[in-house]
Amino acid sequence: MVKRPKLDNVGEENEVDAADAVDASFTPETNPEGNNSEADIADQEAAGVPDKPTRPAATPHAPSQNSRVADQSNNPRTVSPKTQYNNLKNKVLGLGKIYGGGKTSMIALAEAVVEAAQDGAITPEQTSEVYDKFKEGVTKASSYEDAGEVSDEAAMGAAPAKSLEQQLSKLRQFVYLGNKYESDALDLVRKARNMHIDLLRVANGSADAKKGVKPGSTYAILVDVARAQLKKQKDAVEAGKKSGVKHTGLAPVLTDDELRGLMTQEVKEPVDKTGEDYLLDTLVKAKATYKGSDKRNAITSEELANAIEWLRTALAKVAPDLLSQHDAEELQAQQAKAQAAADKAEAERVKAEKAAQPKPTKAERQAAVHAAPAA
Repeated sequence: MVKRPKLDNVGEENEVDAADAVDASFTPETNPEGNNSEADIADQEAAGVPDKPTRPAATPHAPSQNSRVADQSNNPRTVSPKTQYNNLKNKVLGLGKIYGGGKTSMIALAEAVVEAAQDGAITPEQTSEVYDKFKEGVTKASSYEDAGEVSDEAAMGAAPAKSLEQQLSKLRQFVYLGNKYESDALDLVRKARNMHIDLLRVANGSADAKKGVKPGSTYAILVDVARAQLKKQKDAVEAGKKSGVKHTGLAPVLTDDELRGLMTQEVKEPVDKTGEDYLLDTLVKAKATYKGSDKRNAITSEELANAIEWLRTALAKVAPDLLSQHDAEELQAQQAKAQAAADKAEAERVKAEKAAQPKPTKAERQAAVHAAPAA
């Protein structure tokens, strides 16, 4: 593997001792990071710095640092994986100190982890230790928000388990990406970083352009990019299984259009609502309030029930077609939900039935093979 050059802005390269215990847990995050005003402000500040806020990308005329296959024979690994891992921990410690106050520490952390993962210097199980080392540097030099923490407990070094696991889940995506795409991961992350910061620059000067940029930090976008690339590879493998043709190699990296799709959103022109539209909206909200949900208590008062009936009566008089369409769509949604629940129950029943069946012994499997007719 190629020994990568020392990067000027990722901390010292002094070797530190690696801890033996690492966190091997992994819970995929189901709720993507949404609009974060503090992170958005931070990225706008980052957009005012030079085009390479962390490390310079490879020179277009020079051989790519990620072209490991071509250079492997002439540039054998001169640093052991253990030493590379120790160096990585020291790098991220420096990142927290240097970039915490500059609001770009999380972006630099992602790049450092991806690069180390490309070289096989870090595994997903070691993510927790690397993140702890990064937070240690941030705690010494800047506020805890710069390390991606959001709670008061985090400032005292006791972040809630859920918040911490979310951060580890995001950081692991870069480890998976670098381990899988050993030649392209870092270039992909750098391209996505520069593309998003360019979008933020344009958005800062145009209110209309800002509407077209998805809310969220650059780091959150990079997490989305890593997940999208890994999903692209997974989908290619699954497609191969379904077609009977085994997928080999790696799926192509995300195109510029695909990256742009992760960073932008459709700008919908505001539509002037009629009185009937507002009446229907009020009916829908009233019914939702009466029914409640997992996150909202139900209010089943007689007064609210009467109000719902009055709203239906009023809407039936002024816009009967609109009410009929609403009722049909609501019924269709209820039926689809019931069908999905029934399908899930049936799948669980079949799974339990298969699990309850006795597994054939080795002798029985061999006898079945011998009894099978020759092709």
